[in-house]
Amino acid sequence: MKLCAQKAVEEARERHLQMPEEKNGRIVTLTGADGKKYGGMTNKPVKEFKEFVEIASSADANVLEIGAAYGTPYLMETFKKESMGHYTACELVGDQLRILATRIEELDPSKLSNLTLIEGPFPHKEVIDHLQEGGYDAVLASSVFHFLTEEEVVEAFKQVHRLLKPGGKLFAKMMTPYNGLKNPEAQRKTVEEVQNYLVHKTRPLPGFVKNIRGKAYLKDSITEQELKDFGIATDIHGFEFDKEVMKVFLESENFLVEICDYTPMTLHPYALDGKELLVLRDGRRGNQESNGVSSHRRQSSTPFSLPPSAFLCAYSRTVIVSLFDDTMSMTEGDGTGVLPLADLADNRVFAVLFCVVFALLLLLLFALMCKVWGLRRAVVPSPYRVDGPSQIYLTPEV
Repeated sequence: MKLCAQKAVEEARERHLQMPEEKNGRIVTLTGADGKKYGGMTNKPVKEFKEFVEIASSADANVLEIGAAYGTPYLMETFKKESMGHYTACELVGDQLRILATRIEELDPSKLSNLTLIEGPFPHKEVIDHLQEGGYDAVLASSVFHFLTEEEVVEAFKQVHRLLKPGGKLFAKMMTPYNGLKNPEAQRKTVEEVQNYLVHKTRPLPGFVKNIRGKAYLKDSITEQELKDFGIATDIHGFEFDKEVMKVFLESENFLVEICDYTPMTLHPYALDGKELLVLRDGRRGNQESNGVSSHRRQSSTPFSLPPSAFLCAYSRTVIVSLFDDTMSMTEGDGTGVLPLADLADNRVFAVLFCVVFALLLLLLFALMCKVWGLRRAVVPSPYRVDGPSQIYLTPEV
C-alpha cells in the first residue's frame, strides 16, 4: 500500500506515535500485523554502503530502500544532504513509516516531496505493484532478507534485478549461519546442507530456520532477555546466508559474482569470528549515462569497511565489490558486485579472440627463438661430436 508522506505525518501526530528508545545499541521494531517483531535498527553513523548514500544524494537519482524502519542512518544521512534525488522507503509496519515521515518533516518539510512510502512485505505483490520496473539507480536491503522464506529469498533477488536500472546496484546485508546463536547439532546440520547444495546445486537453498527461538536451533546459553534486546521477542522464522551458497545461487540466476564476503557483528551475543553477517552488492550492467546517473558516482572512493581478517576478494574484471561499468575500472565498495552473464557476451568473445591471437604470437616468438638457436649451434664449434640418429655420444674431440 502506498502512503502519502504528508498524510503519514498528520496521522503520526494525531496518534502520538514515537520511535522507541534505543537499548543496547538497537531500536527494536514495532509489532507487525502478524503479531511478530522483526529485529531492529541502529542510529549509528553510516559505515557500510556509503556509496548508496552517494548515489541517493544526486539530484537525478531514484533509489529504493527495503526495510526502512523508522528511518535508517542511510535514509537520514541522505535527507540531510543539500542535494538528493527521490527516495522510496518500503517497510512492513506502516506506523514505522509514519514515524519516519515525521522525522523527515522535522528535518526539512520541503523534502517530503522527495519521499515515497510503501507499506507491506517485500517481495509480495502488494508492494511490487507500487514499484517501478527498471526505475531505480540503487536498492538497499540491510538486515531484511534473513526474515524471508526460501521461496521469498529467490523471488526477492529476481524482483530486485527487475527493478534496477541498467547499471544500478543492490546493497544488501544478511545474517549467516555463523551468528553465535546456534547449538552444535543445528550447526552440524547446516554444514551438511551447505555441502550438499554445493555438490548438487539444486533448490531448496540451505538456510531456512523454522523458528529462531526454538530449542532445536538456539544454544542453551542464549537468554530470553538477549533475544528481546536484539528484537527477537516472538517466535519467528529466518533464513541464513552462506557465502559459497550465495555465489552459486547468484550464478545460477545468471549473475556474475565479483565479491561476496562476511563482515563481523560486534553486538553481544553475535561477536565471534567475523562471519556473523554477509554483505553483498549486486549490479546490473548498462550505459552509464542512460539512466540519468553520472559516471563519476559509479566509482566510489569509499574504502571497503571490513577488517583484513574478514576480507576475501574474488576478482573478475572489475574488482572490490563494484558494479561492472563500460570502462571496467577498479573501484571500491563494501559488499558484492554481480552482473548478468548475458551482458558479458560481447566482452567474452573479444577476450577469447585476444587470447587466441596472443597465444599465436607466443608460438611464433618461440619458433623464431628455436630457429635462431639452431643457426647458432650450426656455426659455433662444439666440444662434442654427435653420432647416429638415435643416440648421443659425448666424445671429446682431439
